Amino acid sequence: QVDGFECIIVKDSKQILDEQDIMSINDYVKYIVVNFQDKFPDTKLSEKLGISRKSLWEKRKKLNLEKKK
Repeated sequence: QVDGFECIIVKDSKQILDEQDIMSINDYVKYIVVNFQDKFPDTKLSEKLGISRKSLWEKRKKLNLEKKK
C-alpha cells in the first residue's frame, strides 16, 4: 500500500530472471539468439554479443539451436 492506495504488482511475462538471479553465459547467448535472430543478421548479432560469426555458429551447434531463415 502506497499513500493509502492499494498497489498491484504485475510481473513481466518476458522477465526470465528475478533480481537476485544470475544467468549463465550460455543461457544468455541462447536467450539472445532465440529472441533476436529474426531481427538481426548474424554479423550484427555476433557483433552485439562480442563474438565472431564462427563462435556464434559454434554456440548454435553446441546449444542445438537451428538458425531461422
